[in-house]
Amino acid sequence: MQKESRIFLFDYLKFFAFLCVFSVHFSQMFPHMNGIIHSVFMYGQSGCQLFLLITGYFIADSVKKDGFSYPTFIRKKIFSVAPGYIVAIALYFLLNSVLVRLDIQPAFEGVYNIRSILVNAFLLNGFVPQYNNNVVPGGWYVGTLVIAFFVLPPLYKFFKGKKKSAKALAILFSVFLSVAFAKICCMVDNSLVGNNSFSYYFIFTQLPVLLMGMFLNEFKTKKIKPAFCACAFFLFTLVSLIILKTKNYLLVSLAPAFIGLSFVFLVLLLRKYDLMQKKENLMIFIGQRTYGCYLTHFIFAWYVPKIIRNIIEASDNLLFAVLLIPCFALSVCTGILFSSLITWRKKK
Repeated sequence: MQKESRIFLFDYLKFFAFLCVFSVHFSQMFPHMNGIIHSVFMYGQSGCQLFLLITGYFIADSVKKDGFSYPTFIRKKIFSVAPGYIVAIALYFLLNSVLVRLDIQPAFEGVYNIRSILVNAFLLNGFVPQYNNNVVPGGWYVGTLVIAFFVLPPLYKFFKGKKKSAKALAILFSVFLSVAFAKICCMVDNSLVGNNSFSYYFIFTQLPVLLMGMFLNEFKTKKIKPAFCACAFFLFTLVSLIILKTKNYLLVSLAPAFIGLSFVFLVLLLRKYDLMQKKENLMIFIGQRTYGCYLTHFIFAWYVPKIIRNIIEASDNLLFAVLLIPCFALSVCTGILFSSLITWRKKK
């Protein structure tokens, strides 16, 4: 039951992460809505860090199994993300092409040429600033994820059995690395730094979160009180939101680390309860299919709301309230269908 509970816990968390990601992207299509609501939905930006924390956790889970093979692990992980991402490249290319022919400006103006498509099709966009996040919306996450598949297993083996202090120092060093990388990027090109920039998306900046997830896999929670976890979660969440609101690119480079810390304490808090031992339900079902939901949710988070806003003259507050739930529901349904499509051959 312990293993089943742990899997259910992270399925719930993946559902929550997707809810966060959808909410922030959906709110971006309504720039004139209430400022307080907009700030609240900005928290959704942290959803990708939660996904990466979970990734780090399960990479550690894979590496510590008997008979672990690095080449086999890489092959399986690449084939778990590549088919869906390649289909998503074709999907957004076709969608943008159709909209342009209909004289409708797409919500996401991608860069589609032979080089950009090949870089993304071969999952190399995590290294290439000009094609990092402009072929598939949100594609930066996949690029960073692929790099993590290669980097984390050797790191886990190196730190396995090491003292907690050594692991804490590794996380601190990765935080320093993220700040140093942002500084170097700023010296090369100002456009590479800041929130939602290449330096923010790159593996160095997201590495603290991945390491936290990896080390969390072996962390024991018996002596930590739920009240402390809850307070730490809210404190680090608040700090993260304040940092993301700043214009200082060096501070922004610290945001993923603070977001990661907040979710570490959320996981530790939820481990204390039997809530996650329930049988499979809708949230768990969706949580197990969040990769497909992530790749396709921009259709209903960006494209559809923008088209409706151009057709219907109404306040952003009203349109946001009316469209939020239907667009989320349609996004989930599309993501589930997409997940079924990209896993159909594997199931056969």
